[in-house]
Amino acid sequence: MVERQRPTPAQETSPLHEQGGLTTEHWQYIASLDFDDPRINQYAQAKAAGLIDEEQGPFIGSRHWQNIYYEMLKRTEDYGKLVGFVLRRTNFHLSQGIREFAGEEKSRVATFDDYYSQKGEAFYLDDASSWGGGVPASKVYWVPEKNTWQQDSSEIVYRLSASCEERSTFTANNQIILDHWLLMKEEVENPIHTSPNELLRIVREEVPVEELIERVRQKRSDYQLVVGWEKPIPKATQER
Repeated sequence: MVERQRPTPAQETSPLHEQGGLTTEHWQYIASLDFDDPRINQYAQAKAAGLIDEEQGPFIGSRHWQNIYYEMLKRTEDYGKLVGFVLRRTNFHLSQGIREFAGEEKSRVATFDDYYSQKGEAFYLDDASSWGGGVPASKVYWVPEKNTWQQDSSEIVYRLSASCEERSTFTANNQIILDHWLLMKEEVENPIHTSPNELLRIVREEVPVEELIERVRQKRSDYQLVVGWEKPIPKATQER
């Protein structure tokens, strides 16, 4: 259970935060829209139906509130012409209230799923300038056929009056994998030969929640409040 942080006097809060949150009408409106992530619609449907007990959450994270925020931004700003003038004006006040609410939520709370949704079978270590612009200097990726993590690195080499990019491929080292997944060496026997799915299983099943909260906080200082894994959303009777 995660206790909602109370804003300090210096923090500005939206009227809906002061009134206790979004209303059923707001959630019905969100549920009626098309989001790329169906979890948003499922959550909105469950909220509208009164099936969500936030004390049992979290159910959605920062990335979901970001999607809601930008959708409402399109519906309240002049440049959001894709939605259509009539539709935007019909639900303008609903959209405006949701936008203000989501604008605060997207930067207030992050779940473990927010952090690990950015992980996967490939990631970049850093950026470097190269001929023609900035390019990823080092890419780390999982190779199922070899059951190993490999690393590609690029380097700008100057020869005579010209420059070129040289790339090399080699096996990634264990510490890179551990750092990326926020794991300790005693928690993974052979990181460079452990698949992304297995690494995520270890994180989920073997790292205590409070310990993982601290690790995520150290890695992502931009998260104001880190909570646990997202819980299954109760299914509303009526589907969209």
